[in-house]
Amino acid sequence: MTEFEQWLIKTLLTGLNAIFSLVEKKIEFTEYIKNFGSFYYENSLDGHEFSGDENRTLNKYSQSVSILREAQELLDNSFNEKEATDLSAYLDAGRVSHRETEKRLVELFVNSSGALILSSLKKL
Repeated sequence: MTEFEQWLIKTLLTGLNAIFSLVEKKIEFTEYIKNFGSFYYENSLDGHEFSGDENRTLNKYSQSVSILREAQELLDNSFNEKEATDLSAYLDAGRVSHRETEKRLVELFVNSSGALILSSLKKL
Protein backbone atom coordinates (compact mmCIF):
# COMPACT_ATOMS: atom_id res chain seq x y z
CA MET A 1 0.00 0.00 0.00
CA THR A 2 1.42 3.36 -1.03
CA GLU A 3 1.82 6.34 1.26
CA PHE A 4 -0.89 8.12 -0.72
CA GLU A 5 -3.33 5.23 -0.28
CA GLN A 6 -2.65 5.19 3.46
CA TRP A 7 -3.32 8.94 3.61
CA LEU A 8 -6.48 8.55 1.53
CA ILE A 9 -7.89 5.77 3.72
CA LYS A 10 -7.18 7.81 6.85
CA THR A 11 -8.82 10.88 5.26
CA LEU A 12 -11.88 8.95 4.11
CA LEU A 13 -12.24 7.38 7.56
CA THR A 14 -12.10 10.82 9.15
CA GLY A 15 -14.77 12.24 6.86
CA LEU A 16 -17.09 9.24 7.05
CA ASN A 17 -16.67 8.98 10.82
CA ALA A 18 -17.72 12.62 11.11
CA ILE A 19 -20.96 11.95 9.23
CA PHE A 20 -21.49 8.77 11.25
CA SER A 21 -21.04 10.76 14.47
CA LEU A 22 -23.74 13.10 13.23
CA VAL A 23 -26.00 10.14 12.41
CA GLU A 24 -25.48 8.74 15.91
CA LYS A 25 -25.99 12.20 17.43
CA LYS A 26 -22.53 12.17 19.00
CA ILE A 27 -21.88 15.62 17.54
CA GLU A 28 -24.16 18.55 16.80
CA PHE A 29 -24.76 19.79 13.28
CA THR A 30 -23.01 23.09 14.00
CA GLU A 31 -19.94 21.20 15.21
CA TYR A 32 -19.98 19.11 12.05
CA ILE A 33 -20.18 22.25 9.90
CA LYS A 34 -17.43 23.99 11.85
CA ASN A 35 -15.01 21.05 11.62
CA PHE A 36 -16.04 19.34 8.37
CA GLY A 37 -18.02 21.90 6.37
CA SER A 38 -15.46 21.99 3.57
CA PHE A 39 -13.74 18.66 4.20
CA TYR A 40 -14.11 17.42 0.62
CA TYR A 41 -12.47 20.54 -0.81
CA GLU A 42 -9.78 20.87 1.84
CA ASN A 43 -8.57 17.36 1.06
CA SER A 44 -8.84 17.76 -2.73
CA LEU A 45 -11.02 14.67 -2.98
CA ASP A 46 -12.11 15.73 -6.46
CA GLY A 47 -8.59 14.71 -7.53
CA HIS A 48 -7.52 18.01 -9.07
CA GLU A 49 -4.19 18.01 -7.21
CA PHE A 50 -3.33 14.35 -7.71
CA SER A 51 -1.20 12.51 -10.28
CA GLY A 52 -2.44 9.72 -12.54
CA ASP A 53 -1.54 6.96 -10.06
CA GLU A 54 -3.11 8.88 -7.21
CA ASN A 55 -6.30 9.42 -9.23
CA ARG A 56 -6.46 5.68 -9.93
CA THR A 57 -6.21 5.07 -6.19
CA LEU A 58 -8.90 7.69 -5.60
CA ASN A 59 -11.14 5.85 -8.07
CA LYS A 60 -10.56 2.62 -6.15
CA TYR A 61 -12.35 4.24 -3.21
CA SER A 62 -15.01 5.96 -5.29
CA GLN A 63 -17.94 4.88 -3.09
CA SER A 64 -16.43 6.59 -0.05
CA VAL A 65 -15.42 9.65 -2.04
CA SER A 66 -18.92 9.83 -3.52
CA ILE A 67 -20.54 10.00 -0.08
CA LEU A 68 -18.22 12.85 0.93
CA ARG A 69 -18.79 14.66 -2.38
CA GLU A 70 -22.57 14.39 -2.03
CA ALA A 71 -22.36 15.58 1.59
CA GLN A 72 -20.33 18.59 0.41
CA GLU A 73 -22.85 19.33 -2.35
CA LEU A 74 -25.67 19.15 0.16
CA LEU A 75 -23.92 21.67 2.39
CA ASP A 76 -23.04 23.89 -0.56
CA ASN A 77 -26.67 23.94 -1.65
CA SER A 78 -27.81 24.78 1.89
CA PHE A 79 -25.70 27.90 2.40
CA ASN A 80 -22.85 29.71 0.75
CA GLU A 81 -19.36 30.24 2.13
CA LYS A 82 -19.89 33.93 2.94
CA GLU A 83 -22.98 33.14 4.96
CA ALA A 84 -21.25 30.21 6.64
CA THR A 85 -18.70 32.52 8.23
CA ASP A 86 -21.36 33.36 10.78
CA LEU A 87 -23.25 30.08 10.79
CA SER A 88 -25.15 30.66 14.00
CA ALA A 89 -26.63 33.93 12.66
CA TYR A 90 -27.41 32.26 9.34
CA LEU A 91 -29.23 29.36 11.02
CA ASP A 92 -30.99 31.74 13.43
CA ALA A 93 -32.25 33.75 10.46
CA GLY A 94 -34.00 30.63 9.24
CA ARG A 95 -32.49 30.71 5.77
CA VAL A 96 -31.83 27.01 6.09
CA SER A 97 -33.07 24.62 8.68
CA HIS A 98 -30.16 22.89 10.28
CA ARG A 99 -32.55 20.05 11.08
CA GLU A 100 -33.49 19.63 7.42
CA THR A 101 -29.86 19.69 6.27
CA GLU A 102 -28.85 17.33 9.06
CA LYS A 103 -31.73 15.03 8.10
CA ARG A 104 -30.54 15.00 4.50
CA LEU A 105 -26.97 14.17 5.56
CA VAL A 106 -28.26 11.28 7.67
CA GLU A 107 -30.39 10.03 4.75
CA LEU A 108 -27.40 10.27 2.42
CA PHE A 109 -25.25 8.22 4.77
CA VAL A 110 -27.93 5.58 5.35
CA ASN A 111 -29.06 5.33 1.71
CA SER A 112 -25.49 5.00 0.44
CA SER A 113 -24.63 2.23 2.93
CA GLY A 114 -22.18 4.57 4.63
CA ALA A 115 -21.85 2.43 7.74
CA LEU A 116 -20.98 -0.65 5.67
CA ILE A 117 -18.42 1.29 3.63
CA LEU A 118 -16.98 2.78 6.81
CA SER A 119 -16.71 -0.67 8.35
CA SER A 120 -14.89 -2.07 5.30
CA LEU A 121 -12.41 0.84 5.30
CA LYS A 122 -11.62 0.22 8.97
CA LYS A 123 -10.53 -3.31 8.07
CA LEU A 124 -7.83 -2.08 5.69
